[in-house]
Amino acid sequence: MPAAQTPAPETSAGERVELEPLQPIASEAMAISSRQIVERLPVVLTVELGRTTVSVKDLKNLRKGQVIGLDKIVGEAFGIFANGQRLASGEVVSVAQDRYGVRVVALAEEPDQPSEESA
Repeated sequence: MPAAQTPAPETSAGERVELEPLQPIASEAMAISSRQIVERLPVVLTVELGRTTVSVKDLKNLRKGQVIGLDKIVGEAFGIFANGQRLASGEVVSVAQDRYGVRVVALAEEPDQPSEESA
């Protein structure tokens, strides 16, 4: 039984346009899985040394050589964030002559999942 033919689309001038039929992908072609796509997405990693709050006045008066105190204690682990979400804690290490790195010392705990009973 022949398949029903769809009329060709018309242009704004009323002309008929013939489109090539879509061809199936060859079975030999490698299909990319959604997992492979997700695994290729870039993730921005940020290491947070510490935080502080300053007034706009203090910010305007900021000068070269000035020291800004932070909320972390010397030796305390830094926060490691992936796209803004806490991923782990780490400590600074040297990975090359003039490069810093971070050694992961603990993974962040996942937030509590609601139990099925409370749902």
